[in-house]
Amino acid sequence: MALSSGPALVPDQATEVRTIGTLRRDPPAPRGARSPSDTGRVRVIDPPDESVARSAGEKLADMDRRFRLFVESVRDYAIFMLDPAGRVATWNAGAERIKGYRAAEIIGQHMSRFYSPEDVELDLPARLLKRAQAEGRVEAEGWRVRADGSRFWGHVVITAVRDEHGNLQGFGEVTHDLTERKQAEEALGALAGRLVHAQDRERQRVATSLSDSTSPSFAALLSKLYQVRKRTDGTTAQLT
Repeated sequence: MALSSGPALVPDQATEVRTIGTLRRDPPAPRGARSPSDTGRVRVIDPPDESVARSAGEKLADMDRRFRLFVESVRDYAIFMLDPAGRVATWNAGAERIKGYRAAEIIGQHMSRFYSPEDVELDLPARLLKRAQAEGRVEAEGWRVRADGSRFWGHVVITAVRDEHGNLQGFGEVTHDLTERKQAEEALGALAGRLVHAQDRERQRVATSLSDSTSPSFAALLSKLYQVRKRTDGTTAQLT
């Protein structure tokens, strides 16, 4: 579109080009030469294709959706979020399988429901959250309580979640049920204890036998055997 007023651009002057929200000044052409832009017109650059940015955003959103689906479908680990006060904010299939609560039953409830009355009395849930907030993450193992009141041995990792400004947004918790491993360790420990007890009994039996071998009756028996052997040796010598 030609300018309606003002002086026409000459070759040694800069040509202004309008972009999105900014003006870019092209370097002037050398004297005596004309560039394709030296037409006395303003060149308008088309805005960048917004579909590129939109496509990137859609890909990120799709990845986020897939990750949420993955977390929600994991069954071997309880993976869920807590708000800064320690209340359950999200729930996955693994959490339901391991802890026994449905999402509708537990979301909004405090994490202390997963701990025994003894641990709650010791303020263990609050202390774990404080450590995670101060150190970034905390790991712990111990007996945890299911919805039906039964207990399982859990390995717990609690991680503090912060925004780009460092403000605490909540906590992420991952719990793994290690009850079978704990039971195997306890069974192995019990077996080792029985073996040690059996060894102690065997040592006592041997010690008792040795003590009996030094009794007067046993010494007398050895003396008689010695005399018999001596007479037998003498008789054999006479015959030869």
